Amino acid sequence: MFTRISEYITQQLENENIIISENREIYRYGIQIGLVITLNLITSLLIGAIFGELIFSILLLAVYIPLRTYSGGYHASTTIRCYIVSSAIMVAWLSIFKWVKLPTNYYAITFFFSIIICWYLSPVDTKNKAVDDLEKKVFKKKSHTILFIYSMVYFILYYYSTVKVIIIITLAVCSESLMLVLGKVKNKIEN
Repeated sequence: MFTRISEYITQQLENENIIISENREIYRYGIQIGLVITLNLITSLLIGAIFGELIFSILLLAVYIPLRTYSGGYHASTTIRCYIVSSAIMVAWLSIFKWVKLPTNYYAITFFFSIIICWYLSPVDTKNKAVDDLEKKVFKKKSHTILFIYSMVYFILYYYSTVKVIIIITLAVCSESLMLVLGKVKNKIEN
């Protein structure tokens, strides 16, 4: 579906001389990825609205996406799998957020171990999203900066007992740590 839509849009851009044909595939791929990301975001917001937690679904995405962007990790092999995994993660996040009541210390411990995993494993690339040595250095530095900022914010919020936001940050960082571990495992299996 996304391939056909992105192909159609690319063809229209080419017909209007907005893009040149030698760059066609780059534009088609970019449009396809943009469509997938847009659908994932809309679905995540819809899931948040269904759970009655739209604001918190936005906050979860705001915390998760920057870390995920620079840390990498597991990537589904097809667009539909990516969509299903992303939607399942949002449902899991909001289910935990809404219905699982744990002591704040549990979240603190989970956050601490997740930060350590993310710090040491990131970035994890895949065969479809390979990065060279320079990019790895840059991504590692950016992911470490994000983790440092999240840690500082976390401890301030912990001090002021802002439990809901603590849970959001914990869920996002914990999920990314799992994606990094899964990405490492998948890379070992494929290589």
